[in-house]
Amino acid sequence: MFKKISVALLVAALLIASAVPMTVGAAALIEKDVDVVANIMVKSTGSSYVNAPAGNPLVASTGTTFAYMATLDMSSVRDAYTSYLAKALTEVQKIDPAATESDFTVSEMEISLTAIVADGLSVNSNFQSASDMAGFSAWDGKGNPASDISIYTESDARTKDGKEVSITVGLANVMTADQLAGKLGDLKFEFSGIKATKTGSLKVTGVLTGYTDIAYKGNDFAKINYTGVQDTTTGDDDLSATVLIKSAPGSSGSSGGRSGGSNAGTSQTAPQITTNVNGRIINGGYGKPVDGQYVVYVGDLPVPDEVPGYSWDGRWYRNPTCTEPVEGTVPVDENTVFYTRYVNTTAPSVLKSDSHVAYIKGYPDGYVKPEKNITREEIAMILYRLIKDDVKANIYSADNDFSDVDASRWSNEAISTMTKGGYLKGFTDGTFKPQGSITRAQFAAILVRFLDADAIAAGDYAFNDINGHWAEADIRKAADYMWILGYADGSFKPDQSITRAEAMTIFNRVLVRYVDASGISPAAKQFPDNTADSWYYYQVLEAVNDHEYTRQANGYNETWTSVGE
Repeated sequence: MFKKISVALLVAALLIASAVPMTVGAAALIEKDVDVVANIMVKSTGSSYVNAPAGNPLVASTGTTFAYMATLDMSSVRDAYTSYLAKALTEVQKIDPAATESDFTVSEMEISLTAIVADGLSVNSNFQSASDMAGFSAWDGKGNPASDISIYTESDARTKDGKEVSITVGLANVMTADQLAGKLGDLKFEFSGIKATKTGSLKVTGVLTGYTDIAYKGNDFAKINYTGVQDTTTGDDDLSATVLIKSAPGSSGSSGGRSGGSNAGTSQTAPQITTNVNGRIINGGYGKPVDGQYVVYVGDLPVPDEVPGYSWDGRWYRNPTCTEPVEGTVPVDENTVFYTRYVNTTAPSVLKSDSHVAYIKGYPDGYVKPEKNITREEIAMILYRLIKDDVKANIYSADNDFSDVDASRWSNEAISTMTKGGYLKGFTDGTFKPQGSITRAQFAAILVRFLDADAIAAGDYAFNDINGHWAEADIRKAADYMWILGYADGSFKPDQSITRAEAMTIFNRVLVRYVDASGISPAAKQFPDNTADSWYYYQVLEAVNDHEYTRQANGYNETWTSVGE
């Protein structure tokens, strides 16, 4: 998946101060080896994290399931990266005074952690991760979530022979040095689904390897290699963690039955399971005792009531944003909550939903720029393309009263028409600000103007940061109709600008346009900056392609049958 680095690529011009072009001659690739300090932990599922170094192991019972976690201090990589760039820029500027950090790119990154369990422990082939991004999450090095974890992408997560579990992550996109500055956050890998099958002192041993490549104007310049070493205050040097397993209460030491949580068996009564369906809390039943522990089979959770205009997506999740699905039998206690959601299947009557036209166009440079903030005039043009022809004919206009939108502007007809129809509004100073970005709150306010009078809300969302906001009512409506959602921490971030990819995702929900790997056509139009490892990959394909389709059995996913030119 990752390219391998040539060992003799870069330029002699970095070594001699001359006017020789920087692509002439070759010098050995500069390499630097650094250690990444890892704090290794295990946790007994359902309890808090517990440090478990050698000599001070976590004590648990047979049948207990565990998570193995490595928190990686990437400061050594950040320091090496910064040091190399500073030295490289100094040398390059001797030859090219106009050179800047933006000429250096981080072209490749790979970080792999493999955990190997001892005899007496086993790994579920469908192991689940409890961290925020299905296997890893980025941190700022100070114990806080990083402000931007989009630089990382999970490339592979796998198990082998029930004894080995590994996750490999990489760089989401090639980026310049100045873009990466401050974003190379610490990482937290976590593997759940490790099960104790017999008593004894058992180890989980991890191995961390990785590298970061730096290129100058497309030429490989430096490679930073890194390996993991354990924080000496928490355990051995080999990234191992020790777990002392005792017999479960009432058992002879064999696991038997389904696995459960280590602390669930201490309850005197079966814990009640809470289920959250689009913000509505309902009783999900009770945990069942198995080998002295309480568990629940996900298939036994209640099926939500039908809501006209929506389909239940058929899965249960660990988190409110429904990105971490739960399968099989899982341990539970009195604090367990499972989440699920409905999917909108009814589009507003004034919008083109049956005909899946391309409502997003690329830029003249051949890119679609999904991570760029979308502008107000781009929103106007999208709506102009999507509104039904008979509706458009009734509200069409090429005239407006905005001081900053004249008749020659490319978006004039779209802005004039959509404002005449009452779907868009300007500002009190008489401007429209066509090139201005649009916030999540403003976008929600626009969307609800398209709601049909007889529309039925499926959710009941209450965000923690919109009370008293000018768009509070509109935000609640847009969320309750499953169009625009919040974040895992319960916030909505109403004043945050929305990107083109985020806007496409929301428009797709409104229009009932859902496609994934199971339904996409190989003839789909592609853009070089919409890579398959991006979270928005299928959302962008849905928006930029004219296509015919059929619905899959779940009532909302598509299978593309043809793609337009």
